[in-house]
Amino acid sequence: MDNHLREERHMALSILTDRELLLRHSLTAHETLPQTRRRFTAKMLSPDDAVAEAQIANERFLVHSRSSSSSTSASSSSAGSSLLSRAVVDVHEMGDAGWRRPDMKSKK
Repeated sequence: MDNHLREERHMALSILTDRELLLRHSLTAHETLPQTRRRFTAKMLSPDDAVAEAQIANERFLVHSRSSSSSTSASSSSAGSSLLSRAVVDVHEMGDAGWRRPDMKSKK
């Protein structure tokens, strides 16, 4: 089992470091490059935990932040977190018509 996880992480790292392999996997899976990059980053960071892998590759993620408030003699810090969505905009090439976002209707 440990050998299999090592191979999964090595494969993910190899794909992430080679642009041609990343592009091939992206085209094969009908994904954008950022989606494919997130998928293989998730495989590399948590190859044995499917739930954590899905959370990493998800469009929304949790950011932990520390806000500090100072008093006169000591400072105290409290931990908080917020749910953010990724700021990735997917675009598609329309041939000679240029590029468009997938959520926009094409004009004819």
